Order: sequence, then C-alpha cells, then structure tokens
Amino acid sequence: MKKIILLFLLSLNPNTSFISNGLDYDDPERKLRSKIATLLEDPDIILKENIRTKIVFEINDDKKINVLDVKPQDAKIINYVKSRLNDKKIKFSIEKKLFSVAIVLEKNR
Repeated sequence: MKKIILLFLLSLNPNTSFISNGLDYDDPERKLRSKIATLLEDPDIILKENIRTKIVFEINDDKKINVLDVKPQDAKIINYVKSRLNDKKIKFSIEKKLFSVAIVLEKNR
C-alpha cells in the first residue's frame, strides 16, 4: 500500500521526467512557428519538386505579419507566401519583432 501511495505522489509532481516532456506550450515563438506552418499548409500552386524556402518577416505593432523577403526569388512562390502570410494577425504577444524561417514546400502529388 505504501508503494502505491508513493507512486501516486510521484505522478503528481510536474518535475518528474516521465510526465513532463520539457515542451513549453506557452512559448510565443513556438506559437508563431505553429501559426506560420498552419497558414502555409496545402499550397494552391503546382510544384514539381520540393522547394526549400527562406522567409524573413516582421511582426508590427498591430501584431500583423509583414513578409520582407522570400528566397528563392520565384514570383509564384513569393506571391503564394505573401498571400498566405501578409496582414495575418497573431493573437499573442511576442517581444522579438524580426523573424527568419526556413520551410520546405512539398511537391504536389
């Protein structure tokens, strides 16, 4: 009986490694990465191969995304990224204002 109570008490401790995975779900940068990934899902452009893309953007004072640069300099990719990201509002505060993300746009199947 003492072993069962001890195990129960250990399971209530949030610092226990087998319970906590170390991920901070309230991290604003994690939320932003998730938001960007969601906005760029399911491209409506035709891709014949996977394309590595680097996007530089800022979050303005109104908490809106403003795309500054997209590489490679392909007009269809730039238009796609800007149409999906520009002026999209985030619902959380973040201190850092300038961001750079690398993504892979997967070819259409």
